[in-house]
Amino acid sequence: MRFHVLGIQRTIANKTYVACAFTQLTIRFCHMLKKSSSKNNFIYYYGHNKSEINCDELIPITDNNFLNKYYGEYDETKIINYENYEADADYSQRCVIEIEKRKKPKDFILSFWGHSNKKITDKFPDCITVEPGIGYPVNNIYANFRVFVSYAWMHFSYGKMNIDNGPWYDTVIPNYFDPDEFEYKEEKSDYILYLGRIIKAKGVDICIQLAEELGVKLIIAGQNDLKSMGYDKIPKNVELVGHADVEKRKQLMSNAKCLLLPSYYFEPFGNVVIESMLSGTPVVTTDWGAFAEINLHGTTGYRCRTFEQFVWAVKNIDKIKPINCRNWAIKNYSMDRVSKLYDEYFDMLQKQHSKNGFYEKNSDRNELDWLTKYYPES
Repeated sequence: MRFHVLGIQRTIANKTYVACAFTQLTIRFCHMLKKSSSKNNFIYYYGHNKSEINCDELIPITDNNFLNKYYGEYDETKIINYENYEADADYSQRCVIEIEKRKKPKDFILSFWGHSNKKITDKFPDCITVEPGIGYPVNNIYANFRVFVSYAWMHFSYGKMNIDNGPWYDTVIPNYFDPDEFEYKEEKSDYILYLGRIIKAKGVDICIQLAEELGVKLIIAGQNDLKSMGYDKIPKNVELVGHADVEKRKQLMSNAKCLLLPSYYFEPFGNVVIESMLSGTPVVTTDWGAFAEINLHGTTGYRCRTFEQFVWAVKNIDKIKPINCRNWAIKNYSMDRVSKLYDEYFDMLQKQHSKNGFYEKNSDRNELDWLTKYYPES
């Protein structure tokens, strides 16, 4: 299979800019298809000239001059403004020129940032355009073939789009991770952890209230600061450590008693939850969005709806076995596992474009395991 992967135009594709989940998704996706897949895939990647990505050909579309012109000085420790229509137009024009040189009919064009790539993919109707990791807002969804990162987000999006019949060739494939990037530990230090963007929507205020109620140490790591949330000073029991790079993230997660993510909004996925589980660290979340799918209540952590429930969950977090967290994450969200879901999905799309379409036969099939979940002992 041949894939034209459209990079995220506002960042450099490397592991240092962890603030953009979609940038990290493209990096892992290319690595997964080249290393973990059973298929012989050929990948073109269109992005920054200094991208560190596993592909057959890196086509330099942007550079530091491009980023400085449209987004200001590049700083991996800060949150970059997503919306820049002038940058989108420039990026699109450059991509069209380069794809035209390389594409063949029925190639896949993968849009990891949705509607901003529409001007590119519209130029190539003989290719198969896929949005392969939808966790962004509904107004950014546009392609005929769509992969959502959770069933919660798929159904939420369908509701917003007034879709009440299921499109056959959409699917749900969760986000995916490299277990080797995380350190598994069963012995924990005496602190609870919040790691992510420091914004109200993520429930950082609830994390702080829990630390104060329980008298436990809370470490907060991520872009932004508490002043943006109305805190004039750092509260008692709270340590603010700033941006967490790959190594700091690994250490913070593996040593924490638990990770807190009491998001107010419907999380499309919540990568940090699986990253924490890969570290053997249980999670405490709200009880909506993707958490209902990825956080097994009583097995990998707890899902809560009142402050009293959050308090109980943190006080009883030692009831959760670290090995169950690790096993659930590896068996269902590792790149080795998720690559098989993408193999099945792209094969479906290729057959959909054959003479028989939906009714195309597959004499080679000997299993139908792509949607199977593997559960740890409760």
